[in-house]
Amino acid sequence: MAKKYRLEIDVTVKDKEKAMRVAIEAARKIYGPTVGVHEDGKDTPMPVEQFIGDLKGALLELVQSNPLFEEAGVEFDCLSAGRLKEAAVQLGTLGGKARARNLSKKRLSEIGKTAAAKRWGKEGSKA
Repeated sequence: MAKKYRLEIDVTVKDKEKAMRVAIEAARKIYGPTVGVHEDGKDTPMPVEQFIGDLKGALLELVQSNPLFEEAGVEFDCLSAGRLKEAAVQLGTLGGKARARNLSKKRLSEIGKTAAAKRWGKEGSKA
């Protein structure tokens, strides 16, 4: 009986150009020079480089083209990629706004004054 699992992996890319090159070569071995992309109700050939597009696409292609998954009987239902730092910044921004909403105006003002004093080097400020 097949069972679905969710797997999240953080990766560090040491050489973006190499990752792109290897992914494009792998895709060419699988698809040839073009990939059939379904647009407007018809299959349209798209150059492999355009299909992969960016580093996210390259990473997804590297995962998907690994023959061990097929050999092990593992199928992908959904693949997606994003930058961890971008997601963390977005969540941090949301957290800061929520915190600000829950503080009194007086406390928010105190925090702002303390931050400004620390940034601009004024001594004797309190938290």
